[in-house]
Amino acid sequence: MKSPVKWVGSKKWLPYHIDVAKILGSKSTYFEPFIGGGSIFFHFEPKKSMIGDSNPDLVIFYRMLKDRFPELIDRLETYENNSKNKAAYYKIRAFNPDETRMEDPDRAARFFYILKLCFNGVWRVNSKGECNSPWGYRPHVNVCPKEELLQAHRVLNKTKVKIQNMDYIEMAEYASEGDVIYFDPPYLPVSDTADFTGYTNEKFYHEDHENLLELCSE
Repeated sequence: MKSPVKWVGSKKWLPYHIDVAKILGSKSTYFEPFIGGGSIFFHFEPKKSMIGDSNPDLVIFYRMLKDRFPELIDRLETYENNSKNKAAYYKIRAFNPDETRMEDPDRAARFFYILKLCFNGVWRVNSKGECNSPWGYRPHVNVCPKEELLQAHRVLNKTKVKIQNMDYIEMAEYASEGDVIYFDPPYLPVSDTADFTGYTNEKFYHEDHENLLELCSE
């Protein structure tokens, strides 16, 4: 199925070139520490998995999509009237979930609303971890695609999945022989202008790629 989350560096084309289902054994666990849009996970629907990310808003969204679906939909429906209002977008974006102690369903709905309406659908944060993605008016966008979200909710609940807010090194420690880990890190910047790793306030640069390569070797 199609992932409900649009994320930079999406791999929605990749399932047509690799077959994770053939790699996974009957008792294997599938790990995806850079979940992003989750194209591989949602396509193959592994029976047992651990997925996650270092971006807390993304993780909370997936958790609410799985465990508190009616509440998430209820919150998203309240945002529908603000889907064409630039001022409302910046007002909602200005809320700090940590400072306001925003409940998880509200935080998940805010995240999805911003992701749907921000420029090019690119979630970006500053050094303080605050979202600074600019408004990107799209007149026909649906901030509450119920059927699409329901399909994802069903996949998350028919598979045995743990959703974690942790980095790739922590998650890899849970893997055992026979398990499969799919690493899809932020792209290595190829120039000063082609440089985007702003998914979280912790950047992912050349040294991080070298550390990941070392982990893969281990």
